[in-house]
Amino acid sequence: PLRTRLGDAVAYLEQLTQQYSDKDDGLTDERQPTEMTPLNFVAETTAEMFAPEAKKRGVALKVLKGKGATQISGLALIRSCSNLVANAVRHAKASEVTIEVLSGPTSALVVSDNGVGMDQVTLAKVQQRGRKSGTSTGEGLGLAIVHELAEEHGFRFILSSKKGKGTQGRLIFE
Repeated sequence: PLRTRLGDAVAYLEQLTQQYSDKDDGLTDERQPTEMTPLNFVAETTAEMFAPEAKKRGVALKVLKGKGATQISGLALIRSCSNLVANAVRHAKASEVTIEVLSGPTSALVVSDNGVGMDQVTLAKVQQRGRKSGTSTGEGLGLAIVHELAEEHGFRFILSSKKGKGTQGRLIFE
């Protein structure tokens, strides 16, 4: 079952990437909440997807479990979380990336790294579609996609960073 879920997640991510690259607004059916998605599942699945790459780059990838769940599509959450983890593993020059599940009155998925961080100008820039930091080799779509998914699915996305301290992305579910 896990391999099937991972396969489905990867297929969805490939489809979503292509659709966003073409600036298509598809995916209406997949955006409808159908059941509760355990946030631990999202965190663990994302960590499994990036474990080989993180290991190869010398990055410790950790999951801190909690008890949160949401009705938001698991695939949309995996896509959002995976974009944050990909950025942290590939661009932050971090030695550690953590995916944490927070629970309480509001639940959250928090992706943190201990990398180089960004100043406020760069932080604002990298969240715009097609914009990226000077060291990025990507297309500049990842964080813009997370913002769009948050808006379309009804969760909040907050990105914060301190130069020399690292970056944190929060997916918040109320």
